[in-house]
Amino acid sequence: MSDIEKQVQTDPTAKVMGEIIWRVIKIPPAKNLVMSVVQAALKDWSGDSKFREHLSADLEKTFDKVFSMGRDESTIAENVSYAESLRPIVRDLIENIDFGDIKDAASFHKENIGAAVMMINEELWRYPAKVICLLSLFPDIINMIVSATKESLVSTNKLAPDLLADVIFSLVDDIEGKNIGLLINELNEIVRKLHTGSTLLGEPSKPQLPNVLNRLTSEVMSTVDINLLLKSKKLLAEIREVSLKAFIKQLEQSPELSREIFQDQFVTIVAFIRNWSRKADAFERLFTEEEIAREFAIGMGEIDAQEVASTISMLCGIVNRVRSITPGIIRNTLSQTINAIDAEEAGETVRWFTEDVVASLKPVASEVLPPIIRGIADLLRPDPNNGSEEMREALNYLKSAINGKEAVV
Repeated sequence: MSDIEKQVQTDPTAKVMGEIIWRVIKIPPAKNLVMSVVQAALKDWSGDSKFREHLSADLEKTFDKVFSMGRDESTIAENVSYAESLRPIVRDLIENIDFGDIKDAASFHKENIGAAVMMINEELWRYPAKVICLLSLFPDIINMIVSATKESLVSTNKLAPDLLADVIFSLVDDIEGKNIGLLINELNEIVRKLHTGSTLLGEPSKPQLPNVLNRLTSEVMSTVDINLLLKSKKLLAEIREVSLKAFIKQLEQSPELSREIFQDQFVTIVAFIRNWSRKADAFERLFTEEEIAREFAIGMGEIDAQEVASTISMLCGIVNRVRSITPGIIRNTLSQTINAIDAEEAGETVRWFTEDVVASLKPVASEVLPPIIRGIADLLRPDPNNGSEEMREALNYLKSAINGKEAVV
């Protein structure tokens, strides 16, 4: 085979891709796009020359005839859906692409991309000024994006309110909510199958997913520099604190914004209460008393009482061990906190708060207090079958404290 023959020999993959691209170009929408490009290029080339303009017209006709070859195929494509007209092209594409080569190429680049990027950085950092110049592009890019977005919004805000709302509502109406719901269904099905597959692949009562996540987490954490991570966490906390101080400083210069943020705290509480009120109202309207009781029982059944008790016990054990090793740490912290409190201000707060609470609860006190008092009395009454010496001592201590002083009105 001569050198000339080797030069004109076409790579099979390139040949297939060329045929596919050619078939795509002959589809009417693609043909119209290509012809528009050709017309613009010929118009730019011809300029003011009459001779080139005449040649451009002939070339345009030639291109149109070339793209119109195979009119029968185009006619057949018009009688079927757009998706079906693309089916032969997609089939050829899938049949002739070697996905194994793509996988090998991806694996190769995965293993070598790090070294390649390192090499590029080594060469690039030989010229620090160019690196700085390159980095300086990012603020300009951000500024351009912000400026373009701002100008677009300025033009949008020139519309009348009703017209702007009509445009936005029309755009929302064009969104197909049914497809969104179907998408959510498919995503939920993937989650369900993932959970089921994890159970099937794992050992009995031991799903496979935790093993996979444990392996991934172990590899990540074994590589992370823990000291650096903790230091970064502290630095981020300091940055948040500094940012908050800067925000508060600016807030002090804007009383209107300060009032708004102050009111937001109450708005959040009101919204929380209102949401629960709406939920409770919906539950009462949708369910009967028996259904509510059943659903409540099912929900409570999901709570593992033993796990809750075990957690409380472990937390108490931790606090007890801290107390035994450093007996003064908690007391000192509490003492410093209490000593730093203004006694007069705290006393005044407790006095008016108690008076307000008592005054507010008086209408329901006759119904609420009796069961509470009886319950406290039952808790304080010694158990004759399982009496505790410590409990008896505590009750005697309470009695002596009550009888030892007169009530102050």
